[in-house]
Amino acid sequence: MEKMEKSDIVGLVSHAWNQSFAWVDSNQKNVAKPSELNFTLGIARSLTDKIVLFRAREAAQTEENATEMLRQREKTVEEVIAQEKRLTVGLHSAAGNFCLGPDCLKNIQDKIRKEEERKYQSAIRLKEEHDKILAEVEAIKLLNKTSDQWSVSQLQTMVK
Repeated sequence: MEKMEKSDIVGLVSHAWNQSFAWVDSNQKNVAKPSELNFTLGIARSLTDKIVLFRAREAAQTEENATEMLRQREKTVEEVIAQEKRLTVGLHSAAGNFCLGPDCLKNIQDKIRKEEERKYQSAIRLKEEHDKILAEVEAIKLLNKTSDQWSVSQLQTMVK
């Protein structure tokens, strides 16, 4: 048995065309017009009912899913705004804030305030670290030792 290739179908259709498909007059008589189709009886009715029910369920699920997805997106957007990593027009519009009002202003002011607080805390940590090293340096100076007499840790402290 020979294996058929994709190109073999061209010859088969060409040969069968004149004996079947090319008979336009008889083929048109054998095809029903859409208005003549009966979808209210037998298998056609049960298939039509199943299709209609499937489409109705699908539409309901799609609408429910769309509503749920919108709720989830708004929740995610509110979380991102609360984290204050970035505040963009897209985030605010996704959260339902379509005008620059008190909510947007509050979010921006909160972000600025938290950024200033972070910078302030960082400066305090640097100052505390500086004061600690300064106290260690002063303690080493009070020992009245020459630099040759300092221990390794004392030398490291003085180099900082």
